[in-house]
Amino acid sequence: MVTLVEGDRRTALREEVATERRRVIRVLHLAHVINRHDFIDTVIRFSDRNRFFMAACTLTDRSNIEPPRYEEDGIPQHVLGSDSRLQYPSAIVRLSRLLRKWDVDILHTHHYDGAVLGVLAAELAGTSRVIIGRHYHDELYLAASGAKLRVLLAVEAFCNRRARAIVVPAMPIRGL
Repeated sequence: MVTLVEGDRRTALREEVATERRRVIRVLHLAHVINRHDFIDTVIRFSDRNRFFMAACTLTDRSNIEPPRYEEDGIPQHVLGSDSRLQYPSAIVRLSRLLRKWDVDILHTHHYDGAVLGVLAAELAGTSRVIIGRHYHDELYLAASGAKLRVLLAVEAFCNRRARAIVVPAMPIRGL
C-alpha cells in the first residue's frame, strides 16, 4: 500500500488536471449525408487534431453533391445504411454500438432525423453528450399539419430537452 502525503496529493492532482487538459475530445458528426466542402465537412477536416478526434457518420453512402472521401485524409467515417425511416430502429442500435466502440464524447447531430436518431442512440449507449445542429427552419410546419405536426414537434421537444446544446446558424431559427 502506498501512502500519499499532502504534497504528493497536490502533485497527483496537478498531473491529473494536466492530463485532462491534454485529452483529445472525441466528436462524431451525424447527418443524413455530408458533402465535400459543406459546413459539416469543413468542421470535420479543419478542427485542431491535437484537441479533437473528428469522425463522420451518415445514414447513407450517397452524396447529393460531392462525396467527402474521408478515407483519403484518414478521417473515420461510418455509414449506417438506413435509406428509410423504417430502418431507423436498427440504425439507432448500430449507432449506439459505434458510440461505445469509438468512445465518443460528443455526438453532434445535424437536422431533424439526425437529432432523433442521435438522442435515442446516445440514451441507449449511455456514453455521449449530444449537441443538436438545427439547420432547418419551418420545414415541419410545411410538411405536416394537425396530429402529425403535433407528434413531430413533441419528438423535437423530447430531443431538445436531452441535448446539452442546440446550435443554430441564423437568428430566425433561434426564435423557433
